[in-house]
Amino acid sequence: MTSSTAPVESSTSKKYKDVEYTGDVAKRFGTQKGISSDQFYGINSYDEDKANEARSKLQSFGGATSISSSDYYGEEPMTQQQFAASRARNGSSGDIETQIYDIAGKYIGEDMNAIKGALEQGAGKLGDYLRDYLRN
Repeated sequence: MTSSTAPVESSTSKKYKDVEYTGDVAKRFGTQKGISSDQFYGINSYDEDKANEARSKLQSFGGATSISSSDYYGEEPMTQQQFAASRARNGSSGDIETQIYDIAGKYIGEDMNAIKGALEQGAGKLGDYLRDYLRN
């Protein structure tokens, strides 16, 4: 018996045709940072007018550090009174921290203080460790 060390070519291996770079994609999309698959493949659900409208809206926020959906869609911002009324309708009152303590108090009870103490102690130990690590 003799063994062959030559690789055996599998008949199931896929053959890919070489792709020739034509520069078409670079011509179509230039220096855009991102494109949709609809744009790339020319699927009809891409609407150039809507894309242009979105681009012009975004250009009006140039230099802004943040924008709200109200700003983007041109809605009037809620007054503090409207915001409070909305929260009241949804059953929200007080700040989030108070709500969390209330919910935790209902379901966890006395164990909440134990958990709080353990977290504070763990945070203190982590702070001590990081301080010692950074000193060395």
